[in-house]
Amino acid sequence: MLPTSPTRCAANATPLARTGVIAMASGNSHSLAVKTNGTVVGWGNNTAGQSTPPIGLTNVIAVAAGDSQSLALKSDGSLWAWGQNDHGQVGDGTRSNKFAPTRISAERDWQSIEAGAFNSFALKKDGTIWGWGLDPITGGNSDSSTAQQQIDPGTNWVGLSSGDYCLLGRVERVVDSCLAIRLAPGARRDRLAVFGPQPHP
Repeated sequence: MLPTSPTRCAANATPLARTGVIAMASGNSHSLAVKTNGTVVGWGNNTAGQSTPPIGLTNVIAVAAGDSQSLALKSDGSLWAWGQNDHGQVGDGTRSNKFAPTRISAERDWQSIEAGAFNSFALKKDGTIWGWGLDPITGGNSDSSTAQQQIDPGTNWVGLSSGDYCLLGRVERVVDSCLAIRLAPGARRDRLAVFGPQPHP
């Protein structure tokens, strides 16, 4: 039976607040944390190296964790990934697992990152969204891409969040989306678009 209230993992566990953690991410069976010194720590399942502390990766400001892949965004706008890569979810153009952080593209204009079960997503500073891995365009389970693909032609995306097989994006105006939700009455320029199989409000 699962606990219904916050439960301490172990009697000798150190609260994360005391370790200087500034960001965290949880995947299917592994977790990542960014410390105040810009380094990343990981724990949990490590079958593809996804929770191995990335040696030499510094100045990290955000992390994302998928089923068995890990992503990191550095303060210089560069994007890094490692772990399971059978569907191209690491994004380096191959399908080989990566046991160390691998630079994803030479660009330095990435703004935020998300990870689905077997796909990965990122938002650029120009407001475009990109995806790679298992069917990144629709969030389904058919085609795979080992390189970044622009998911939507719009340039007004301002935030992303993903589940196992779906992507949730916040935009100023929704165009060509399969579902749009107004966040609040009168919030005409702050809406949500959902891409994925069988979306529901």
